[in-house]
Amino acid sequence: MNFYNFMIRSYRYEESIRGILARAMIFNRPILPHVDRGEFGDRGYMAWKNHFEQYGADDEMLAAFDECWADYVMYKANCWKEYVTCGKKK
Repeated sequence: MNFYNFMIRSYRYEESIRGILARAMIFNRPILPHVDRGEFGDRGYMAWKNHFEQYGADDEMLAAFDECWADYVMYKANCWKEYVTCGKKK
């Protein structure tokens, strides 16, 4: 699962800064960075962070992005560790 899908599935309906970020990603989908699927290393992180900075995200939103990215990396690591397909039908 890529970062965009992780955000939508995890935070879309949450009433928090994370939810606001997820809903903003839905609204701005055409201009979001195109990062390879499964890219959750430094390259993916910097692509997303640069995007949010370029479009004027404030410090609170950037902090929320950092938290969400950490959750995403943990999610990906757990998927690998447990040998599951994560978001795909078996």
